[in-house]
Amino acid sequence: MKKLVKFAAVAALATASTVASAAATYLSTAPNLTGRVIATNFADLNGSFNLQLLDLQGLVTVNVPGAGENFIVSAGGKLELDFYENVPGYELTIGPVGLTPLFTGALAASGLTQGVYNVPFVAGVAGGNDGAGLPVGFTLDYNGATTPGVLALINALLGTSFSGLDGAGSLTVSGSLFSDGAQLSITESNLTWAGFESVLAVADARYGAPTPNYLDANFRLTGAQVAVVPEPASMALVGLGLMGLAAVRRRKSA
Repeated sequence: MKKLVKFAAVAALATASTVASAAATYLSTAPNLTGRVIATNFADLNGSFNLQLLDLQGLVTVNVPGAGENFIVSAGGKLELDFYENVPGYELTIGPVGLTPLFTGALAASGLTQGVYNVPFVAGVAGGNDGAGLPVGFTLDYNGATTPGVLALINALLGTSFSGLDGAGSLTVSGSLFSDGAQLSITESNLTWAGFESVLAVADARYGAPTPNYLDANFRLTGAQVAVVPEPASMALVGLGLMGLAAVRRRKSA
């Protein structure tokens, strides 16, 4: 019986501590960030594509969560995109909006160390990345659902008729981080939906003319923030774990 009590105590403590490490709001922000993004090598739909961020100016704060749990991912702020350099102004504006749910489901990252990182970007020589660059690499596994509002926005922007909310897959990211941006190679696997590469191909057909397989835009983020919080079910596990500990303590003191 004592072994059972000890096991219950250890199990309850492990449950509480593991979930409690995720029972906080993980907030990433980019209050004011400008720059240019270029996507290439997506037209072949072979499961990989490239992204380049350059001429970035601003501070990005990233809070990397701990162990994978079920999370609610929300985002807010204002995004402006300029697809045509010879046309003044931004052709597409999204927001400003407060924190709005984007995705609900399981998230697990490997290759990233938990913590808060402040990354200042400083635009240097225009048109390319500055410095030698630092290697980066990680994998993100996801399994969940986007929200109906976000799916409706995607369909409105791209002229598509996507209907499925659920999707799972893995994103493996490798490349280099520079003082004014990044060069990244992204590989998708284990997909249960069309994938981000397919979304880029559709966006290219709508906004990327006249250059195929090449999608680029100047952008401006204002008041951008991304919040990642545990789902209520995960929060409930914390309560169950603490209740288990309390029960064990009462039994031992009886």
